[in-house]
Amino acid sequence: MLSSLVRNAFDASAAAAVVALKLRMRYDDGFAAFLNGSPIATRNAPDPAAWNSTATGSRADSDAAQVETIDLSRVTDLLRTGDN
Repeated sequence: MLSSLVRNAFDASAAAAVVALKLRMRYDDGFAAFLNGSPIATRNAPDPAAWNSTATGSRADSDAAQVETIDLSRVTDLLRTGDN
């Protein structure tokens, strides 16, 4: 089992004006993504996910090399003006 935590901070200078948001992910067996502490997308993740959770399913290695684009437009209200 191998897990990693990746944090990508970004600035939203006009968060209230954002109407579309997308997450582009490459992942092996599963992931859980959060925005400002709120869960926004998961694939093969237990509910609730913990620091030592493992994926609930597996994917082919060839799938892990592909980018999956996930529409997050429903969670634009979680954006903060400034650091996210």
